[in-house]
Amino acid sequence: MKKSSTRISANELNRFMYCPNQWYYKRVYGAKSLTQMYEALDIEHSEHTEHFTKGMKHHTSYHFRYRIMKVIRIIILIGLLILIFKGVSIWK
Repeated sequence: MKKSSTRISANELNRFMYCPNQWYYKRVYGAKSLTQMYEALDIEHSEHTEHFTKGMKHHTSYHFRYRIMKVIRIIILIGLLILIFKGVSIWK
């Protein structure tokens, strides 16, 4: 990683939330270098499409898990708040 670039912009945070792997590779190698490496592979269109499809499946499942965890956190928070308010009302 570039040590001179220690600040993380809002755009980088957005990229990280979308895909931590994408953020990492762009941060380490840079977009231009990644494009050159990809072109050096000389991948045919069909294989590229297959990788794109795999990536879309990965992102879809990642986003689904993210949403499930968000709902679980909200349910836990609501449960804790209910327990706290019941505990306060018992002590009165």
